[in-house]
Amino acid sequence: MRWVKKLSAVVMGCTILLALTGCSYDKTNLEDATVPLALGLDVIDERLRYYISAPVFSKDIKKKSREGEGIAAGLRQARNQEDAQFPGAVAAVISR
Repeated sequence: MRWVKKLSAVVMGCTILLALTGCSYDKTNLEDATVPLALGLDVIDERLRYYISAPVFSKDIKKKSREGEGIAAGLRQARNQEDAQFPGAVAAVISR
């Protein structure tokens, strides 16, 4: 019975250690990312027009959001243009 407690303590310690070390290397600070808050899509003359609004997380800036818009042939090209307009990595949220 005593070895079960020791074994469970060792397993629990290893699990916590692995969880802590797994989170330290691959992280993105919120200040370095662009999180789209609103995305609008419209089709005009068989071309896709997109509008995007994203909050800016910084204490030194007066305007707390960035807006962008453009015309693209498809969703992939619109995404590439958004990446070019906004600083940092544009975080995608995929819901199904």
